[in-house]
Amino acid sequence: MSKEANELIKLNGLFFFTLSVASIFVNLFLFQLGGFYAVIKYGLLNLTFLLVIYLYSGYLLKKYSSSVLIRTGLLFFTILYTILLLLGERSINFLIPLGIINGLANGFYWPGINLIQYNVTHEHSRNEYFGKFNFFINIGSAFGPLLGGLIIYLFNLYNLKFFGYIAVFSLVAILFAILFLITNKLPSFAGIQYSSRQILKHKRSLHWKIVLSQQFLYGLFDISFATISTVLIFLFLQQEFIIGVVNTVASIIFAFANILAIRLLKKNKRIYILGTLLATFGLYLFGMSQTWLGIFGLVLLTDVFLPILNIVTSKGIYDTVDSVKEEWKNKYYFLVERDIALGVARILIYAILLILFTPENQTAISKNWILIVPIFPLIIGTLQIYKEKV
Repeated sequence: MSKEANELIKLNGLFFFTLSVASIFVNLFLFQLGGFYAVIKYGLLNLTFLLVIYLYSGYLLKKYSSSVLIRTGLLFFTILYTILLLLGERSINFLIPLGIINGLANGFYWPGINLIQYNVTHEHSRNEYFGKFNFFINIGSAFGPLLGGLIIYLFNLYNLKFFGYIAVFSLVAILFAILFLITNKLPSFAGIQYSSRQILKHKRSLHWKIVLSQQFLYGLFDISFATISTVLIFLFLQQEFIIGVVNTVASIIFAFANILAIRLLKKNKRIYILGTLLATFGLYLFGMSQTWLGIFGLVLLTDVFLPILNIVTSKGIYDTVDSVKEEWKNKYYFLVERDIALGVARILIYAILLILFTPENQTAISKNWILIVPIFPLIIGTLQIYKEKV
């Protein structure tokens, strides 16, 4: 891999460590103040504005570089956690502006990252890149929840739980400010040729249609599952620190599973089929039982075997874009279209959950959704088999 690819991996490791110190605790904080409805509303606003900015990012990258977008995103993350620490429990009254700021932060950060990723990786190195990328972001994510949970636990000993949340938000605001300051030498790509008409008019190959279908299914699955499963685990465990420990163990296992996945894919590129089946079974166990049995199934099956499928499908996005023989500056619309498929699905599932939730049925609806979730990785893996055959 190139030097730039390795630098990007390290940056995202630091980014995910910073984000993970507070991310699950923001959802738990809002849940304790306003229930599932508050969590889903906050997430829906985040995803909506993420997609809006991503759609506009093509025009921004005509004039500004990818590194400018990344640093703008980091600045918005700093602002978000600063506002959370200042508002404290009053944050529940400001869900709309908080969700919008979170969406702006992600909306600026990820287009810049994705453009750099595409340009500094190549077909022969992408399994290794995404394996190492997922390893570092999960190692980064492993110790954040433990640290955040420990801080909240220590404050809770003195009956100051919500002050513990504020302390966590303060730490994260400082860490994002430091990231903003040290990311001034990222690889920069700008001057792309982009128009929304490219998305509307270009002829999609069968492979690209399959990629978009897979991304839509990931959108129905990933963030909604992560959000709701975190709250359901909290309802079972009742302790932020124990949740932090569980997330740390899960992230470490997921991280090393990505390194294992690289080696397995080198030996047998179709090993993702087995990974899909076992990951689906782990999700099914958790869906059936949010107890220690379900948590073990999630960690020891899904977190171990899902990385194989994730690496294969992530590589497939850029490989399919590579198959179009144009200069990279003329192909940014592919990345926007991919994020439309992902983002629309995420918004759709959050909107459906928001409509269905009432104070009386929110837990029951969440448990029913978790039961549906296992079908999505299974379909994604099936589409991958079909994609390779055609």
